[in-house]
Amino acid sequence: VLTQKDTLPVRSLLIGDVQRAESEAAYMVGPLRCHGDQNFWNAAYFDKETSYLHFPTFHGELNADISFFFKTTAASGVFLENLGIKDFIRIELRSPSEVVFSLDVGNGPLEVLVSTATPLNDDRWHRVRAERNVKEASLRVDLHPQSTHRAPADGHLHLQLNSQLFIGTASRQKGFLGCLRALQLNGETLDLEQRARMTPGVRAGCPGHCSTYGTLCKNQGQCVERDRGFYCQCSASAFTGAFCHQEVSAIFQPSTSLLFSLSDPFDWGSESEEQNSPGENMSLSFRTSHSPNMLLYVASYRQHIALLINKQGKRTLSTENVRKYFAAVASRGFSGCLSAVRFNSITPLKAALMTSDPAVTVSGPLVHSNCASASSANPYAAETTHSLSVTRFLIFPGVIAVVIFIAVAALVVMARFVCSRKETYRTQQVKSSQSEDGHEFPFSSSQADSQTAPNENPNEYFI
Repeated sequence: VLTQKDTLPVRSLLIGDVQRAESEAAYMVGPLRCHGDQNFWNAAYFDKETSYLHFPTFHGELNADISFFFKTTAASGVFLENLGIKDFIRIELRSPSEVVFSLDVGNGPLEVLVSTATPLNDDRWHRVRAERNVKEASLRVDLHPQSTHRAPADGHLHLQLNSQLFIGTASRQKGFLGCLRALQLNGETLDLEQRARMTPGVRAGCPGHCSTYGTLCKNQGQCVERDRGFYCQCSASAFTGAFCHQEVSAIFQPSTSLLFSLSDPFDWGSESEEQNSPGENMSLSFRTSHSPNMLLYVASYRQHIALLINKQGKRTLSTENVRKYFAAVASRGFSGCLSAVRFNSITPLKAALMTSDPAVTVSGPLVHSNCASASSANPYAAETTHSLSVTRFLIFPGVIAVVIFIAVAALVVMARFVCSRKETYRTQQVKSSQSEDGHEFPFSSSQADSQTAPNENPNEYFI
């Protein structure tokens, strides 16, 4: 029985049987040690159809468990093959959307085929797993449904092979063009890279991991290729972690302030920036129970922009000349949690907590915390986490004048409409009081009034 499973890489053990009499199984898990992910990225690139790798004979007489990843642009090719006098085992890409697992243990050739709706020669990584035991053979490709073929009830059981195991080619068949990695046979990883260094026509390692795994880098993180694998570059992200997925959060007190000095190339108020950029992008998350509060303030010699919470608890973005009001709100200080703060390509909170950037000046206590995720951990928390992503576009005086004119015109129309509605209501009230059945049939009375109202007062408007 496994205990403390949350700290172990092995969560469960599943042991099957084939209904044989007096059969039993025993399995023991020894000390568990982590050796990194070098086996996962162990790869070889086959750039010619005649190139291949060879290994000692695969011994899978009663059971075989083969898994690997492949990436190719070719329409077909053989991944691996091992032959015997009559028996054999082979896995191949028969067409752009078909993978076939073939074998013969003396009962005649048997094929297990998986067809996919989308082509597999898209130069992206795909996973293949083929299994065989005395009961059945199965094949699975990526997350597509598994295909299974049952073995004959009274047939031969032992797979007898005697040739070398060939990777990337087969006798009298077209070889494989592309990449193979993480090739495992019955739990043992074959060192493709070491064998590739000694074999002409085969190169150790495979490029192009970001084409498949680049989407794992979140929150503006950039996927960067490595000789063996990839990593996420989070320097331009307000997040951190292996996949730029961990928020950088801090607890602010009223006496805490963080100042980031913008250098000239990043002065968003310069004329060149105004001409080349349509606006500024700001994003952050916050948790607080106080308002009004200043969340972010950016200023240059000629312009400023502020993000704050007003007294009604609403989020407000303003670019008007209200420096005095902003100064009064800023003097109160912010009390709460700020997380993942980003202004254009600048991440001031991350720079203050995780680097020694000379452009950052911190006043008062600034405590690194995971407060951004506290609301999800405690469903009964009274505070709320808000995520803001705002784009500030350049505003010109002519545009402001047009907006003001439209707003005033809309207010005049609304005032006229409200007054007309009040007059209509008073007219209907007088008529209903004069009607003897008005209290018993209010809907009939209102319908009659609405039909006669346009003729009595042609200046009223209805919606």
